[in-house]
Amino acid sequence: PDIDEVFVYTKGKHRDSGTSLWSVWWKTWQLMRRLGRVEWDAVFVATTARAPQALKFAKRLHAKRIIGYGSREDGLTDPLSLPGPDDR
Repeated sequence: PDIDEVFVYTKGKHRDSGTSLWSVWWKTWQLMRRLGRVEWDAVFVATTARAPQALKFAKRLHAKRIIGYGSREDGLTDPLSLPGPDDR
């Protein structure tokens, strides 16, 4: 109930057969523009902070909170610890 919307995009290399690469890029560009117009309370980076593109994009959204696996030094406001083998 605390999540208002989930945004999903298709990578060019994962597009359906018959779908042009330009079409996928155009839809992604439109989505990025839309995301940039939203005032974000929080952004969840669903990879480790070692995925620099995801973290860089999250920072560009100017969210109040950036939550993800890593540390504050990575630029996360709310760092999470990676689960260990005993936590599964």
